[in-house]
Amino acid sequence: MKIIGKIKYVLLVPFVYKNFVKAFFSGLGLLNKNKECCWSLRNGLKICGTGSRWTWFILNEVFIKQEYAVSVSYPRTIIDVGANIGAASLFFAKRFPNATIYSFEPSKKNFNFLRKNIELNSLQKRIIPVNAAVGKSNGKTNLYLNSDNDGCHSLLREWNPKGKTVEVNVISLDQFIKEKKIREIDLLKIDCEGTELEVLQSVKNFAKIKNIVLEAFSGTDENYVSKIISFLEKKGFKIEKSKTPIIFAYSNI
Repeated sequence: MKIIGKIKYVLLVPFVYKNFVKAFFSGLGLLNKNKECCWSLRNGLKICGTGSRWTWFILNEVFIKQEYAVSVSYPRTIIDVGANIGAASLFFAKRFPNATIYSFEPSKKNFNFLRKNIELNSLQKRIIPVNAAVGKSNGKTNLYLNSDNDGCHSLLREWNPKGKTVEVNVISLDQFIKEKKIREIDLLKIDCEGTELEVLQSVKNFAKIKNIVLEAFSGTDENYVSKIISFLEKKGFKIEKSKTPIIFAYSNI
């Protein structure tokens, strides 16, 4: 982030957070990362997570940088793959008051915060949490944990080679759509630490998906992002890539 961007970033904190002093302490790493911390936003939302500065950075990506402020007309159904503690899901719920959001998060710790944040904001009827990763078929898989950043757990060992391993549920998105009788996905958001392409490849019926927003880093594969873009273009999507790792794609069909 360039110096002007950093200054703007810092100046926006008091305009986004009511308890902005705590927010600054979070960013400086002065809070206990193993204890619960709650933030009150000026838009009326309340969000709880750990006191880790990484949790605060995730919130800032969503509410200060507004990385998911995509232009989607009156969405009714949103799917959030890699919901973490629910920042993006809450952002979508606030931005799109008529939308129902299905939020997938495999980590039990993150999922518990996700569910708590839904309840804190009385959004139980609009955000439906699912304690699972998304894959090709229903079953179980390993999640490799990042000891410093709860937002960087991954299904790929190479992302966290020294991290602890826990078994988590996996759900097929196609099967979930069928079971829930979802006719159309107005927005599919994906942020799952290196398996974004795998999630996309697991979908058989792209005709139901109108818009996709995802975060993707090259990681160990320098061609990873270009592979995602190429895959989506072949499926009939037009790509808009921002300056951040965020890619927005909308159906051209």
